Amino acid sequence: MKHLFFNFTYRFLLSSFYACTGLILLLSFSLSALGQDSNPQNPPQAKKKTSKKDKRKNNPNNSIDNAIIEEKDKQIEELTKKLEDQGIPVQANTKGIVLSGYVDASYTYNFINAPAFNKVPGFVPPPGYVGPTNTAGFAQGYPAIPGREPVDAIPGGGFNMNAFKLALEKPLTDENRWQAGFRADLIVGQDAVVGAPDAITGLGVPFSSWYSFNTSSFWLEQAYVIFRAPVGNGLDIKIGKFVDPAGYEVVERPVNLDFTYGLLFANLLPTTLTGMQAIYRWDDQWTSRFGIADGGFNVSRGGMEYFGYLNNMINNNDAYLLFLNSQWDAKGKNATLSATLMYGFNGVNPPGFGASPIDGVAQPYGIAQGIRGEGPFNQNNAFFLGDVWGSWAPKFAHDRLLLGFEFTGGFYNNNVTVVPAAVSGLPLDLSSGPSNWYGASVHMKYQITDIISIAQRMDWMESGWNSILAGHNAPTDIWAYTATMAFDLADNFMIRLEYRMDWGKGVLGYYGYPFQNPTGSPTALLGTSNGPVYFVGLEFVYSF
Repeated sequence: MKHLFFNFTYRFLLSSFYACTGLILLLSFSLSALGQDSNPQNPPQAKKKTSKKDKRKNNPNNSIDNAIIEEKDKQIEELTKKLEDQGIPVQANTKGIVLSGYVDASYTYNFINAPAFNKVPGFVPPPGYVGPTNTAGFAQGYPAIPGREPVDAIPGGGFNMNAFKLALEKPLTDENRWQAGFRADLIVGQDAVVGAPDAITGLGVPFSSWYSFNTSSFWLEQAYVIFRAPVGNGLDIKIGKFVDPAGYEVVERPVNLDFTYGLLFANLLPTTLTGMQAIYRWDDQWTSRFGIADGGFNVSRGGMEYFGYLNNMINNNDAYLLFLNSQWDAKGKNATLSATLMYGFNGVNPPGFGASPIDGVAQPYGIAQGIRGEGPFNQNNAFFLGDVWGSWAPKFAHDRLLLGFEFTGGFYNNNVTVVPAAVSGLPLDLSSGPSNWYGASVHMKYQITDIISIAQRMDWMESGWNSILAGHNAPTDIWAYTATMAFDLADNFMIRLEYRMDWGKGVLGYYGYPFQNPTGSPTALLGTSNGPVYFVGLEFVYSF
């Protein structure tokens, strides 16, 4: 009882202190408000204002007013300290910070045999294969779609928490003066795999969500400081981690015309770079970007986590990537044309976003499905990538029609390398040499009503050898068609229904399972299919 009495007394006195302090502050603000003009829309004449001001100057009560203000400030400081001592944070009044983001969830179904069903085809085991076999002695091949981003390629059907996106930004103003800001973007969910290997994955379970399929994966998409130097029209400098300037599609699914990522975004373009870029706006239509980044895509240093390198070198030579982007916007803001060039004079790491099998290991749901992995073919030779995209909303369509296109291509001039079948576990020797790749896509969106819209996408990609597309046999020639219907049912709320079909050489691969059997021997790419592979999905998005 004695303990309860003291505890009650303490809380009563503390609450009384807060209440009295709040009352004093309320009275202080009320007294201050009484001294102001009650009708600011009809101010008195200037002469009367001057007269009142002179009276206040000569008023002996000014010292009393100043004392009240000082006492009020002191009380506010004491109250703030008391609140913070009790673990109640007091938010700073920082102006100009913008918070935005979205929540994206979906149900998807890929019409291929899901491994959980154990209904997968059998293949003649390659030499040395010691993985699982069926009752007939054939090696079990589990399907994967290496040309898709992992979340878009899960066999069978199920619900997904694609992303919780949170962006915090202090943007620059339009003033041409010294100023600074920042931006940080965090993605939590299954789409964090887009940033692999620079992502934190949840524990998941072996052989499946262990490879970033789970909803608790984290990815810091961007984090950079930006400042403006008053040079010419204003020179903006970004330093840190930022998305690359190339590509029609972006990481944020709700911004794209379609729900799933296209072939070019998923395979032929980097996602983020770490370095510095300068942005200069020549006028209202032309903008240029020039930068230098470490020679690693989706990571910081070019050698980080690859073959044990902890520096920005490939084969003991510096690996930096130079990039240049120019963008034109129509005066009516209804058309955009953007072109990007990237050049790595000593190569990049990975060379075109990864090669698989990696040291002979073909991994189904990991490297083979788009996680950028290091291949054995990294050498100090030139890497080049070019990308052009554009969009146009014709005036005659009254903002109901949007058309877009993209072309991309590049080469990696590495030497010919051969991985013997005995090492790779494949039926044939695996060769790699100077690689080139190309891709193209066309996009269309039509706003049928204020609520309903339909979008279509057709994309194609091909590559020679195997230093660009992870998990594929070379050469490749893959096509995809996507149709999406969107429903904007409420403010910031959207539902999309999507159908997709992929086909072409090597569009579907069958891999040994698990990734490495208990003996440690590598599993193999057992077979491929030209498809077609069908997909349907239903997406729910709320943006804020």
